[in-house]
Amino acid sequence: MEDYTAIYLEASQALANGESQQAFQRLRWLLHYPGHSELY
Repeated sequence: MEDYTAIYLEASQALANGESQQAFQRLRWLLHYPGHSELY
């Protein structure tokens, strides 16, 4: 698992630069359902 603080800082910087798509891509892993890979 990646370091949340580093990802948050990268996403915040992307938003500050007007790059909302890049910010979403960095935070996207937070939206994954826990244990999703174990369902298959």
